Amino acid sequence: MVRNIIGLISGIAVGGLIVGLIRTLALNRYPIAENLSSEDLSHALGNMPNGFYFFIIGSHIFGAFAAGMVTAIIAKKHKSSWGLVAAMVILAITAYSNYTNLNPDWVKLLDLSSTAIAGYLGAKIPSWRSA
Repeated sequence: MVRNIIGLISGIAVGGLIVGLIRTLALNRYPIAENLSSEDLSHALGNMPNGFYFFIIGSHIFGAFAAGMVTAIIAKKHKSSWGLVAAMVILAITAYSNYTNLNPDWVKLLDLSSTAIAGYLGAKIPSWRSA
């Protein structure tokens, strides 16, 4: 049980680190003006070029995949179940991020659906290997 929980914490940490690193790359490539009010910042994030959104979507895809995979690899029993829990944590944070920012609807739909699929695959692939 302890190994499963350590796997869960490790998977979420790795997934969050990947999301953070890719988002940092996105903000370096597509900078936002400094000293914006929260309303102006929200408006600026809603009017970014499509490349910025693809960076963000990619960060969530890779983060959920990694969280599911790391957790499933470390977990001793019920590997895919624990991996799915880690991936769903990343998915929940993704959903919160999408609905607090003024992202276009196509970004929200593509982000949530692709993150869910990537998290599922990340959790299931290690169990295919051991089956």
